[in-house]
Order: sequence, then C-alpha cells, then structure tokens
Amino acid sequence: MVRAIGLAVGLGLACSAAFASPTLDGNEWFEVAPLPGPRAFHMAAFIKTDSGPRLYAIGGQRSPSDTMERTCIEYSPQTNSWRERAAMRKRRGLGQACAVKQRLWVLGGARAFGAALADVDTFDPAANAWAVGPNMPDSLYDFGAAVWRDSLIFRLGGGSWHPSRPP
Repeated sequence: MVRAIGLAVGLGLACSAAFASPTLDGNEWFEVAPLPGPRAFHMAAFIKTDSGPRLYAIGGQRSPSDTMERTCIEYSPQTNSWRERAAMRKRRGLGQACAVKQRLWVLGGARAFGAALADVDTFDPAANAWAVGPNMPDSLYDFGAAVWRDSLIFRLGGGSWHPSRPP
C-alpha cells in the first residue's frame, strides 16, 4: 500500500497538509485525517508497534521562511488521528527515516540547504524517547534508504547541494 503525506512543489515550497492513500485495488485515492499543518522536506516511516502500525512524520519545514523542525508526529490508522510525540534532539529535514526492529531510524538530512548532516537518531515509540545512533560515514541529504530483513539499512546516493547550485 502506498501513502502520500505532505507535498513540496519546486523550490517555492508549496506545502500541503494532504494525507491520502490509494484504495486496495489501487484505482483511486481516499482522504484520511489531515496532517496537523503543512509540511515539506520531512522524513516519514511506518513502524509495527505493539498497539498496531504507526506512521511517523519527522522534522521538515512548514513554510519556505521557516527553519527545519524537531517535530515528530504519529498517525494511527486505527483511530484515523495524529498525535505529537517527543521531538528530535536537533532540527532537520531532507533526510530519510526507516524502521528496524520496532525503532525509527532518522538518517542524515540538513538543518538548511547546503549544510548536510551525518547524524543518526533512533526513536523508541514505546518509551517515546530519542537516542543518538552511530553517525553515517559522511554528511548527506537527498538520498534514498531501504531496509533489508528488518536488520540492515542501505543508504543510496545523496549529496549536499544548494538551491542556487543544484546537482
């Protein structure tokens, strides 16, 4: 199942609070509870928790004039609602989030365009607490990430470009 949360259009950052999911047959989209405000450049991942699946949206910006945020919000499909969770220790966006062994991993990203991070943080939903993870070998944002067998995180591509000097 594919879910779309938030939207950034070009570098003008037209933020959307839309949250939609395709129907099971994949032929149309339906709306679910909207994000609590517009978001762009955030990280997102699903985690299977003891109380069911949860979707997390972490960091990012609310408007082009805002700085990156520390926010972490959680969506429950069972209640079709969002709630605030503990904030990350640092502001960031443009990174990646993934789930490994019921923990959320937030990788790299940037506090601002052109200022990439190697930071890794992990979130334990049961404890509602963040911990520092092992730094990536280099500072990157705008990369892909994938998890294999709930144990290995693969980081693919990425860079540290600035809007005035795109890749």
